[in-house]
Amino acid sequence: MSASPESVSTFQEDALSLVQAQDEVSGVIFGSDNPVEILRAIHKFAGNRFSSGHIAIVYGDGTPLSLRIVVEGSPTVVRTADRRASLGDYPGSDRLEALEHVFIADLNADNTVDEAERQRLRTRSVRAALVVPLATKQNITGLVALFHTDPVSMSPTLLRALGNVANQLAVVLDNRRLLEAAQMSAAQAHTINALVTRFQSTGGIDELLRMTLIELGQALGAERGAIRVGNAEVIETGETTHD
Repeated sequence: MSASPESVSTFQEDALSLVQAQDEVSGVIFGSDNPVEILRAIHKFAGNRFSSGHIAIVYGDGTPLSLRIVVEGSPTVVRTADRRASLGDYPGSDRLEALEHVFIADLNADNTVDEAERQRLRTRSVRAALVVPLATKQNITGLVALFHTDPVSMSPTLLRALGNVANQLAVVLDNRRLLEAAQMSAAQAHTINALVTRFQSTGGIDELLRMTLIELGQALGAERGAIRVGNAEVIETGETTHD
């Protein structure tokens, strides 16, 4: 039995709306350095179905993986954050580590959640959850987590689209991390070259140590520091004390 013209038209309109919405959230992900704007855009792309959510970044290589939550909030109130979490805190952590998303439409009807996870979610008044891993080179680097206190319905098409959005976010975050690492390396190389140039013209060991302390203090943003060689201590004020 063929579909009616009305149902075909509705499907086309829904598909077009989804494409337009994905273009919009992609534009924010690729064009903004503000994690608040990115999470707000993801909430909107998910149809503001979830009452809370956050973006977390993996740090370290322990087991279970440790994460740092960098932004969190509802569709209307989003703020930066700096909280720690573990991958084991999320439902289906083994699936997440295997780079699969975890969607719980209704905790009371979902039989894929073990009892310990179910109790943890109930303690937090979570009835529905969507956790999508961020990954680069087949390694999990973070996740997007969305939660709601009531059941949530999502089409497979929207879930796949959210997976595509997560892939874009993972690439952007990895590129920014590499850029920051490159900038840090360049700054360190500049500091070393400056030190070498100045050391070549220094007149003595005390001046050499004093210059080292000043340069390193400026590079690290330190307010106070000291270098001790034997029983001599050279401080940033240029004073030299002896024990």
